[in-house]
Amino acid sequence: MKIAACLLAVLFLASLLPHGFAQQEDYKVLPIRSDLVVNLVFVDVDPAWFGAASLDDLLRSVAAGVRGEAKSTLSWYTEKGVPYAPFSYDVRLRAFQFRGPALQEFRFTWRSLNQPIPRELLQKEGISGALSGIHAPEALKTLIDLSKKHIQTPLEGYTIFFVCGENALGGDPIYYSFGILPETGKVGGVLYLNMYGGPWWGRYVFVDICARHVNEKDYPPVSALKSTEEGLQLLSRYVDELIDLQFVKSNIYYPFYNLQILIDVIVIDASGLGLNFDRLVKSFDIEITDSSLRTLTPYNFYNFRLRLYNVNEVPGFASIIKLVELETRRGKELVAAFDPYEAYNVLKSAGILANKTTDYKYIPTIIVVTQHDTAVVIEDLVALGVAIEDPDNPAYALAATAAASYYSLLYEGLAVTVAHEIGHTLGLRHPHDDFDESTESEKWYRWIYTDSMETFMVYSTTWVEGVKRKIVREGFYPMRTYWSIFDLDAIDRATISLLLQDYEKNYAQILETLSNAGLRPDDLPQLKTVLSTSTQWARRAVEEFKRYNFFDRLTFKGLGAQLETSFDYAFMAWAATDLMKLYVEAVLLGNKRLMPEIEQLRQEVESLSQSLEQARQAKTEAEEQINQVTQQIVEARNRAAQLRDRLAQLEKEAADLPQLMQRKTELESEVDKLEQKLSQARNEVTQLETMNMVMMGVAVVLFAGAGGVFLLSRRR
Repeated sequence: MKIAACLLAVLFLASLLPHGFAQQEDYKVLPIRSDLVVNLVFVDVDPAWFGAASLDDLLRSVAAGVRGEAKSTLSWYTEKGVPYAPFSYDVRLRAFQFRGPALQEFRFTWRSLNQPIPRELLQKEGISGALSGIHAPEALKTLIDLSKKHIQTPLEGYTIFFVCGENALGGDPIYYSFGILPETGKVGGVLYLNMYGGPWWGRYVFVDICARHVNEKDYPPVSALKSTEEGLQLLSRYVDELIDLQFVKSNIYYPFYNLQILIDVIVIDASGLGLNFDRLVKSFDIEITDSSLRTLTPYNFYNFRLRLYNVNEVPGFASIIKLVELETRRGKELVAAFDPYEAYNVLKSAGILANKTTDYKYIPTIIVVTQHDTAVVIEDLVALGVAIEDPDNPAYALAATAAASYYSLLYEGLAVTVAHEIGHTLGLRHPHDDFDESTESEKWYRWIYTDSMETFMVYSTTWVEGVKRKIVREGFYPMRTYWSIFDLDAIDRATISLLLQDYEKNYAQILETLSNAGLRPDDLPQLKTVLSTSTQWARRAVEEFKRYNFFDRLTFKGLGAQLETSFDYAFMAWAATDLMKLYVEAVLLGNKRLMPEIEQLRQEVESLSQSLEQARQAKTEAEEQINQVTQQIVEARNRAAQLRDRLAQLEKEAADLPQLMQRKTELESEVDKLEQKLSQARNEVTQLETMNMVMMGVAVVLFAGAGGVFLLSRRR
């Protein structure tokens, strides 16, 4: 019933749009090729620091050290290798610079932002006394506002602000993030940043290239560089890494869409400190995890289950946890480590994990708690958590695993850990690692980004800024996504790509199915209309994709409830073709059941066709005969008219016949008389002829005599 309703809805929507059936290859819209516009805004930064004579010269030099093409992967591995997403960007760098009044306003505003750092954050970092610093999110919002005020060209695409705050402050600026962790009330945030970005409301990052910070060993301030060449290399590195690790992030797994998802959180307590369920629930605000996932992929439906086991309740689990010395951010430390695949298999053998089902997506989330710093170890990979791959389909995750110490659980809570690992199963990477498509290798542990990006996917607590989200500016509303805009873009682009890939597969399958059955889309008018409309939706999805209009979480009402973004159009294109596959199968199934009757009808049709052809020939012959008869009738009518005229003439002549007979008699009498006279005349003529002959003889004699007299007279 639901499928039928969806089919009717698609047919109705399709009927509202103009359509003309696309040819067999016209439906394809992939791959997508577009421009990635990256704006470099230099604020109180001199191009000469990097050996450039001008801003344009600096732009050319930076562009030479930055990838020209930005790509992404849909997952880190499949059976066929690394699957690249069916889109790519041509990187287009643009440069802007604050000068004059804009620069003066920046310096004044920067000084006003330099306020006392919250004492709680200083105490957390072990600093006594007072320090002044700039709240990093406020710094970013200030730069955005100033750019909108002083830069006439709209900063479409992605923007990096390169600033040097020491000129405004007269000393080294200190940037920080700060907030209270919602589950435990502890202090969160990071001190000594030089970079910040990722809030969901804009594709912006700022970098203070003059500031001292916790990662300056790998990303030193410009004052510590030995040459302009090193400065240019550092600047280009920032731009290239931000493009790869943030702006066009790769995915670790294929994301899901339109699914029921059960997240089964299984906590294994190996701490020996008596973690009970009440203590666990106090440290796990499931609403935070739930709301964060619903804003990450609002088109999925999430359910949660939380269970706690003592390590001794699970046979064989204690033996897979080992104390080892590992290299961490703080150096070499003794860490409790376990292999996530072993953890999964032990729980599976113990009957704790549910079996796979097609009714919903099952994601077990295994959390191991010890009294030590705890890590997940796969061969040489050491992490706080790992989403392990499904051996049956490596493009998707099998389960999420995470490690936590009892004390970190009490400090930070469990919601972030669970959301973080589920984020991996949905495809998200950390901001500090990524697959580098230009070198086809992994980038690991760029810790500067894990401290500076506002997302649950970091290893720091900078995500706490999302908890206290306030109105950014008029027209914008607070939305706690807990994910960076770059995470959202990455998962949206991947989902749109998969939707369009499935749309093309569905379309090709429909054409193949019809062809195998000896049919064409023209034979099914409703199908033809929907296929044409789905192609229009797919093309519109590509148009919105190129405008970075991937998905709007603020206006999302439900799947198929609006057509505003690339995701909306891509989903409708996929849904329409997916329903049409069922429609075609139903039509062909109906044909199969009725095949005997159809065959009989075909024979009857063939017989009728032959009869029809004979009838057509007979009709042609009859028409020819009719034409001949018609011609004869016309000729007969003409002859009849002539005869009627002749008859009328004869009838008129018949009326004069008595007079003519009398006249005839009179004429005959006259003829008799004339014949008598003629006979008399003939007799008289005969007599005259006789007399004439006599007279002629006399005349001849006389003539001859006269001639002789004449001749005699001449001789004399």
